[in-house]
Amino acid sequence: MLEAHLCAQSPIRKEMQRFIGITQDAAIANISLPLESVVNAFAKDLTQRGPTLQPMRFALDRPYTHPWNHELAEKFVNRIVHEQNVAEDDIPMVYEICRQRFDTLQGIWRRHQAGEDEDRVDVAKRLQERKDRTGNRTRKNTR
Repeated sequence: MLEAHLCAQSPIRKEMQRFIGITQDAAIANISLPLESVVNAFAKDLTQRGPTLQPMRFALDRPYTHPWNHELAEKFVNRIVHEQNVAEDDIPMVYEICRQRFDTLQGIWRRHQAGEDEDRVDVAKRLQERKDRTGNRTRKNTR
């Protein structure tokens, strides 16, 4: 099962990036979120205009279980299942990969958001410091 999970992950990741319009995960920080009023209207009344796959815009400021994100994940998984002829037994794995990708992208997006009393320069500095700390730890472990 793990091997199948790993083999399926790459094509799903690439498709999600294609629908979002990014080539690297870090680029999610530059993607605009759907309008809050549209997301809220959809959450209150599911007959309202919902998310589309192109462009794919998760409401990254909301949990995965939010109706907007849930609907978008459903559309994405259904598309993958039909395009790639996914076996019935593997459909839960596609849902799990989609959930993992959402969590990863949401984490990256959140790290790039300005905190209280932060501007873009402060965010860039914080991210660079984090990258430097991670790089230093990695180098120590490889020596």
